[in-house]
Parts: sequence; C-alpha cells; structure tokens
Amino acid sequence: MIASALFPRTDGVPAAAFAPVTAGTGWLDGARHSGAVSLHEATPLPRPSGRRMGASMADIIYNQLHLYPLSVDLGLLSGAESRNVVLWNASFSPVDVYGVEARSPAGTRLSGMGAGRLAPTGVAEGVLEVLASGPPQQDTAYTFSTGLGTRTLTVSASRVLLFPFMPNWGEGLEMEYAFDTVIARGEDGSEQRRPLARRPLRTLRATILGDGIRGQLLHHLTRQGKDRVFGVPVWQEMQEVADMDAARLTIRTARPFGNCWNLTRLCDLVMLHERRGGLFLACSVASVNAEAGSITVTSPVPEVFSGGAIRVVPLFAGFLSGAEPTAVADTVEAWRVEFRELAGSQPDLGALPCAPAERAEPGLWPLRPNWSGSGIGGTSALLRTLRTVRGGVTELGSRISVAPVTHRQSYLLREPELASLLDWITFLRGRWGTALVRDPRQAFTLARESTADKAVLHVLDNGAAEGFIPGERLWITLPGGKTLTRRLLFVEAGFAGELALQLDAELGVFVSPLSRVGREYLARLDADSVGIRHESAGVSRCDLTFCTLPKEA
Repeated sequence: MIASALFPRTDGVPAAAFAPVTAGTGWLDGARHSGAVSLHEATPLPRPSGRRMGASMADIIYNQLHLYPLSVDLGLLSGAESRNVVLWNASFSPVDVYGVEARSPAGTRLSGMGAGRLAPTGVAEGVLEVLASGPPQQDTAYTFSTGLGTRTLTVSASRVLLFPFMPNWGEGLEMEYAFDTVIARGEDGSEQRRPLARRPLRTLRATILGDGIRGQLLHHLTRQGKDRVFGVPVWQEMQEVADMDAARLTIRTARPFGNCWNLTRLCDLVMLHERRGGLFLACSVASVNAEAGSITVTSPVPEVFSGGAIRVVPLFAGFLSGAEPTAVADTVEAWRVEFRELAGSQPDLGALPCAPAERAEPGLWPLRPNWSGSGIGGTSALLRTLRTVRGGVTELGSRISVAPVTHRQSYLLREPELASLLDWITFLRGRWGTALVRDPRQAFTLARESTADKAVLHVLDNGAAEGFIPGERLWITLPGGKTLTRRLLFVEAGFAGELALQLDAELGVFVSPLSRVGREYLARLDADSVGIRHESAGVSRCDLTFCTLPKEA
C-alpha cells in the first residue's frame, strides 16, 4: 500500500546516509565516531490526487447569474398557472441583459423581463403564465442572453382536454377496474401469486348522442383528440354545488359524498359544469372532506361558476381508445366511446374504510347477491375448472382438492354497497387476495334444536351426504342476527331422515330450528378486472366470479 503511494523509482526506496564527524569534536564516543554508516528509511512522497480544494460559498454564489426557477414542470394542466421568475446578478459589477429568446412560446406568456442592465447584486423579476389554452404538449424554453453567458428556463406540461358530454343513461355507462396479478402454477395444482398494481386502472365505456353544435363538437373531439390527454368525467358520481367560500377555493356540495368511491379514494381533478350557460372548467383538487361535503381546489374558481346551477364531477386522466359512430337520424349520431386511464398520471390512493384493516386472516365477503331478475341472480353456478398439462392431457389434478370451482354471483348495488365492493376489490387487488364467500343458497335445513354444550347440528337428510367436504366452513345465522362459524369434521347418519353434522367446536349457544345454516368458501376473484354497469346516477349492477381454493391453500 505504501509503495503504491510513492513516485515510481527504478532503484527502490532511497536511504539516508550520515557521515561521521571528525574526532576531537563535541560528540561522545559511539557508532558515529567509528566511521559506521547508519541507514534510515526516507519519508515517502505521496502521489498527486488530481483533486483540488472544494469550492467555497463565495465561488458557488457570487460572480455569476442565477435564474429561479430553472424549470417548471406542471404535469397534467387543468387550467391557467403562473410562476414568479427572478434573474439575480450575483456579481459586483453591472451586467447587461441583451434579450430573451423564446422557443415554442405558444400557450405561455412571460411578462416584466426583457433587455436592460442589472445593477451589482441586482435582480430582474417577472411573471410566467401558462395559459389554459395552447398546444397539447407544452414544451417551451426562454433563454436569457447576458454579458455573463446564457440562462434557460424550461416549461413543460400536458393539457387536459375535457370531454363534457353526459352519457345516454338509457344504454347505461360501464366502468371497469383492472389490476394485474402474476400467477405461477405447478403441475400439482399449487400456485404463487404476486400483485403488480396497488391502484386499479379505470376504463369508461358510454354512448353519447350528438346533434347540432353538440354533434359538431363531439365529432371534432373524437376525430382530432386521439393524441390528447382527456379529463374523463365520472358522471355517476356528480354532485350538486350548494355554495362556495368567499375566496372561491372551497366548493360545498348539497350532500355528503362519502359513498362516491372515485371522488373520495382516487381523484385529483374535478370538473365544474354550469348547466345554464353550458360552461365547463377543470380544477386541481387540493383536499376533500367527504363528511362535510367540501372540495378544496388549488386555484380560485372564476366568478361565473360561483352561483347558479353548478355541478361538480370527478375526473380521471385517460386517452380515447375507441370511438364508433352510428347514424340514428339525419342529424343525430350515437358515438360509442371508450377511455382508458393513463397509469403514469394516477393520483395517490386514499383510505379504504369498507375493507379490512389487516390481511392476516381472510375476511368475510360483505355483499349479498341479488335474487331478482332472470340472470344469474342469487344462485351460484359451480363449474369444474379443468387443467391441460404436458402432452395435451386434460385432468382435474393430482388431488381432487386442488381442482378449483368457479362461483358466480350477481349484485344490484346502491351507493353504499358499490363503495364497499370497490373497497374490497382494491383490497384484494384482483386475483391476488383471498376472502371467505358464502354460498347464497341455504344449504341445510335444521331438523331440531342443538344445545350450547354440543358440537353437532341435526339437519334434514337432503340425499347429498356424500357432497359434504370434511374441513369446510359452515355459518350459522341465529334468529337474533348473530352469526357463528364452525368447521365441519364429518357427517354421520342420525335419526330417520336426519344427518348429524359433527363440528370442530361446541356451539356455545342454543341453536333453534329457525336458524339458517350454509357453507363458506375460501376464494379469490377469478379475474383481474371487475366491470360495473351504471344504469343511473345511483343504481348499478355487477357480476363477479369467484374461484374457490382448497383448505390447504
């Protein structure tokens, strides 16, 4: 290590030689009087490091020009923005400013700054305005030419183009919430899953009717806006505006909106709609208070939106992925449009109050299926899922318990149920998480009561004793509303026409024949995307398919 720090020498480390002094001097007798030579190591010389002393604060600050800020990146631009600009002469002599050169200035305006002279340690101040209208992608540079060189201010933003057309509620509005789960399956039926998305990506599909001026605007936006970022209104969650504060920064709605999932959980842009004049405005959200029914925006709202018939609608940033027109009449077109959310512009995900707080144990799926209608209704469709393994062979699996079963349910949802469903699918993150799902059918009918000190249920023999699976979970709903959960150990014959279900623990309470008994399945969602059809602003439908899991999963 020492040799590597020395200057290169061909003869090694030099030695220091000391010649003896002559006799008769003041030196005492010793080695130096006998003419011997003493060798001592020379002090090594370090290599030059190539570095220099660090710059002082004076070198960093003074004798140059400073421009604040050097860059303005506004991301998604929903309205006009302004920033203060300062050019500081940090030298001790005057500096001439020859001029300001602008590259692609359309959509911006710089005022208060130009050619002139800066006094020693003097400043020039101006205002940069990024206008609400301009090119879709703002990419502007202002270069200041001075006697001390040039300084450049860059401006970048993506303007949000509003799509202010209400859907045709007669054909409904569809919203899809998609996740992404990686699944690795083994030949024995085992699997590993990993979620790739914490927030769902939204897709909106709707039918828009256009005629007259409205039809021309719709035609222009769908044809020319294919490379633009749209602010897509979530019309099913629009709120009536009651009033605003004096500064026009806080919007108070006519009612609380805690059940509006997009507005409270995943929203940083809203649109104001003045119905009488047909005016629209996009605003960036600073904060939301769902209980108080208030939305605070980052910039004051123009006075024209402070009174009258005003609605506020949450937005998400997306691109137009599909637009198919159909002629309805000579002057009317029906456009089927589809917008997909931009993943890079998603806001932060808010709290999920309707979902479990912990993931240690699978939670109980809270929604009950819909029994009305002619569709799937409350009944479950159980379909055996087959696997194709190597060689083109189709089998159930090496063990019967690893063959999954799909379990479909249909729901009719109001706002509270819809918020709960969206909280749960976000908590599960599509096919990744697990939940306990109740079979909506009443699986067993109690034949007689069971006492608290017994671990058995007496049910009527329905002829399907072989269909009971040892280890599956049973739920018992008592007349008072309390629910018990027990695991089935085995089934044995009881009195004539009865079966005895042996449980893993005592009941602990008296169970009357009026109680309801059913099955619970450990399951995952069978798809990473969940589609919801909104039939009006307050009523929606959803079909979900669950994939059951074995006990050891």
